[in-house]
Amino acid sequence: MSEKSTTTLKKSKMSIIGVVALIYSFVAAGAFGIEEAISASGPGVTLLMLLIFPFIWSFPLCEMVGELGSIYPTEGGIYSWGREAFGEFWGWQVGFWSGLTTWLCQAQYCALIAGYAAKIMELTPTAAYLVKIGVVLVFTA
Repeated sequence: MSEKSTTTLKKSKMSIIGVVALIYSFVAAGAFGIEEAISASGPGVTLLMLLIFPFIWSFPLCEMVGELGSIYPTEGGIYSWGREAFGEFWGWQVGFWSGLTTWLCQAQYCALIAGYAAKIMELTPTAAYLVKIGVVLVFTA
């Protein structure tokens, strides 16, 4: 493949708070839904899980992004790296499935917010559905 130039990439500045918020939302996304974990396994095991699991989960991802980002600095992230390594078709597959995974994983938060709202106020199934639609609309906007 031809040599890529990084001089034409658009440079944008991001504050440290923005970087921390981005990493937090992709890796941890908060400690939602731990009430069931506390009642099922106890507070000690739950606390241990909350302290250890983010490192086990995020360290390989951070290593991958750090290494590939420094070796092949291009916009497009995992799509560009997959395309460079395996060709256009598999690069598209990597990008598509990565985006789909992110999109589907974020759907759990609609259900969690509706569950928390149901603990505060009485919700019918229709009202819970409207809360979920409202969450989607707020974050879409």
